[in-house]
Amino acid sequence: MATLVGRTVELHVRRDVMVNNAGGPGNLSPITECDADVFARAMTVHANGPLLGIKYAGREMAARGSGSVVNVGSAAGKAGGWEGL
Repeated sequence: MATLVGRTVELHVRRDVMVNNAGGPGNLSPITECDADVFARAMTVHANGPLLGIKYAGREMAARGSGSVVNVGSAAGKAGGWEGL
């Protein structure tokens, strides 16, 4: 993520907006059948990804004194998977 943000600033001079919009289905099985490795991969995308995006883009924005971060969620996160949609 640090490389992505750095390269964006190199190409476009500055970053005004960071949009965190990544995801995937993750684990669609009941929690009693949840595979820990699948859950860990889902957390890497859904939690660590936005954290790192905010961390590195936020540093550059704070240094300039301006910028916005938009974090996008999905209905699946609120409903608890495909069954709740």
